[in-house]
Amino acid sequence: LAPAPLVTMTHRCTLVQFFEQGELKNLLFNPTDIDGARETPFFARLIEQVGERISELMARRFDPLEDQLAAAGLKPTDIDYVAFDHFHTQDLRKLLGTTDGALKPRFPNATLLAPKSEWEDWDDLHPFQRAWFVREGKVGIDSKHIALTNGDLSLGDGVMLVRTPGHTSGNQTLFI
Repeated sequence: LAPAPLVTMTHRCTLVQFFEQGELKNLLFNPTDIDGARETPFFARLIEQVGERISELMARRFDPLEDQLAAAGLKPTDIDYVAFDHFHTQDLRKLLGTTDGALKPRFPNATLLAPKSEWEDWDDLHPFQRAWFVREGKVGIDSKHIALTNGDLSLGDGVMLVRTPGHTSGNQTLFI
């Protein structure tokens, strides 16, 4: 028996270290801001329907990502790249900071590897996609922290982001 008739999934972040032209680089793949994801229209409605208490019971929380990185001997400033399989439920402002300084970046040296097609679609979403995107999730991010990508991307020795569109226009898969 469950408090709501739902399937719950655990969304995990992956840290990948690789060499890019002989230099060690750190990639965080899918570092979702859980609190920011609550602004996704689908989840906001769900929380409204089932109540805050039940929604908290359904969500399993792990140690903060910064603590997990510290256990691996890394600091947030050591992260070179951030990427997502797709942008459903993402609020990128807390990850990368905003140009007005209202939000400081969690990973100040990171570049977001963003599929251009999905990045642009975010501005004019298909009605079926609107329930899954945080509408303001990319507003005010400094463009110097964003690298728009087209197609497959080889990051370094043994690491690729491969376009796998379908679920979203910019869906990509991490191959290690």
